[in-house]
Amino acid sequence: MIVFSEQPSKLPLPAYNNTIIKYTIDNGTPKSSTITIGGYVFDIFPDASGEFYFNFREVAAVFINTNLFADTVEMESASKFLYQDPALSYILTAEIIIEDTAGATQTVTKVWPFIKSVNQFDRGRYQDANIMLLHPGETSVFSLSYFEGWPFDISVYADQVRTLTIKSKRTGQSTIQTFRKGVNRIFISNGENDFLGFENILPLYTGVNELEFIENGNIHFTLLLDKKPAECGQLIKWFNQAGGWSYWLLKPLYIQELKSNSRERINADFETLDNSNGNFQITGKDAEKGREYLTGLMDHEEKNVFEEMSLSPKLYYYNSEAFQRFSTSKFIEVEASGNYKSGNKANLEEFKVRIDFPKFYTQKI
Repeated sequence: MIVFSEQPSKLPLPAYNNTIIKYTIDNGTPKSSTITIGGYVFDIFPDASGEFYFNFREVAAVFINTNLFADTVEMESASKFLYQDPALSYILTAEIIIEDTAGATQTVTKVWPFIKSVNQFDRGRYQDANIMLLHPGETSVFSLSYFEGWPFDISVYADQVRTLTIKSKRTGQSTIQTFRKGVNRIFISNGENDFLGFENILPLYTGVNELEFIENGNIHFTLLLDKKPAECGQLIKWFNQAGGWSYWLLKPLYIQELKSNSRERINADFETLDNSNGNFQITGKDAEKGREYLTGLMDHEEKNVFEEMSLSPKLYYYNSEAFQRFSTSKFIEVEASGNYKSGNKANLEEFKVRIDFPKFYTQKI
C-alpha cells in the first residue's frame, strides 16, 4: 500500500504555491514511481530512505492557465448575472504508481481541486473548503467597493453544486441562487442599468450593503459591499491573487505622455543639393502612450485590494463610458507602474498610477 507522510489538506489549493507530496510503500523496497497527470507521465526516484517527493506547482500552473489569464466571460443577457468561469479552477487527477525491487506495483489515485491563486508569507487567506469568495481577505468578512454604472463582478468558489441564499441585511430581501462546482461569477453590474440584473432582485443602496451568503442556515461569508454613487472616471480591472477579478475607478483627469523614436535612419544622399530635399530617410516610427491617473482617496480595506494591482499578471483598461453594457472587446490589456507607499493606520490615502497602453501601429517601410 502507498502511504503518505505529506499531502495537501487545506482545499482548494493555490495553483501558484508549492503543493508537495511525500510518499512510499508500507512493505518492500521502493525502486521507482510514476505520476500520470492529464496524459503526462513523470518518473520519480526515491531518496536514501525510500521516500518519493513531488511538487505539483508547475504542473497545476500549466493546466489551470491555458487561457493565459485572459477574461473571456461575456454576459448572455442583461437579466442573467450568475456565470460559471471554468478558467479559474482545475480538478487535478494524479495516478501514482510505485514499483518495488521485486517488480510488484502499488497504485493510488488522488484528486485535488486547484484555484488560480497564490498565497504570501505575510498575508493570510480566508479558506473554506466548501464555498468562499475569491477576493483578498483574511477573515470570512470581506469589504469591497462597487462603482455604480460600471461593470463589476465577484468570484465565488464552490466545491460542489450548492444552493445559497444571498441576503441583504440592510433591506431584509434575499435571493436563492445555485452555484455550480468550480468558480462562479456574480455580475453585480454589467455596466448598463443597475436594475436589469442583480439589483432587480436584490437592490443595493448607496453606502455599505451587508450581504450574507447562507447555506442551510449557516453563513459561509459576509460581503460588505460599498456602493459608490455614479461618477466619471476610468475603470480598470485586474486579476487578483485570490483567483478572481478586482475593479477600481480612477479619477477622470490624467497627464498623458507620448513617446516615439525612429526605427532606422538610412542614407539618402544621392542627388545634388538643388535636386534633393534631404540626405536621409527613416524607415518608420515606434511609438507608445502612457497616462498618469490618481486613484482618489482610499480607506484601509480598499488599499489592501488595490495594492495587488501592481502584482497582477493581467490588467485591463475599460475603453467605454459609464452606463454602457460591457463586452470583453472593450477591455484593453495594459500595464501599470508606480510605487505605492502607505501607512498601517486606517486613514484615507491617494495614489498615482501610470497606465502604459499597447504600442501604436505605425506606417513603416
